[in-house]
Amino acid sequence: MRTTPSIRIRAVDWVAFGGVLLLAFLVAYVLIGSCLKRIQALNEEQQALALELDHLTEVSSAVTQAEEVLEQLKAGMSQIDERLPPSMDFATFYTALTDFAEELDVAIAAIRPGDISEKGDYVVMPVSVTAHGRFSSLHRFIFAIGNLRRLNKLERLQIAATPEPGTCSLEMTLGLYAADQHGEHDAEGP
Repeated sequence: MRTTPSIRIRAVDWVAFGGVLLLAFLVAYVLIGSCLKRIQALNEEQQALALELDHLTEVSSAVTQAEEVLEQLKAGMSQIDERLPPSMDFATFYTALTDFAEELDVAIAAIRPGDISEKGDYVVMPVSVTAHGRFSSLHRFIFAIGNLRRLNKLERLQIAATPEPGTCSLEMTLGLYAADQHGEHDAEGP
């Protein structure tokens, strides 16, 4: 039997179609494999970036917390700076002390400033105070000194009864603090 040319063409067509289909399948397989590898690489890169983002988020959070702490420290330092004058300014302290004494009915017998000494970035001046009054008045007087805006430290305190009924004598030494600005001290007072 003889095949007709149309049947041969069909067979050739089917073979050609099969070859093209096979070639298309191989190209698609290579392209899909390449794309899958690229997708896998992109997924790995995405995971690495996600880890880096998590790390950067933690670092950012830590920086934010550190900035908040720094702001709190700055606020605390400004409060200390307010309480630590740039110079000794004994005259202002003397005025505050005598005003408190007058308000609280305390008689000041003596206020004696001592020598200024350097303590690192600040200076301190001891001030001896002798006063007389009722115990409750002396107590309020000491409390008022402790609440002064300027930084001071009660270094010595002695309260004793006096021969006069209802009164006591007070002897105390305070340390007055000021910033040491280039070694300059101002201890002028009344």
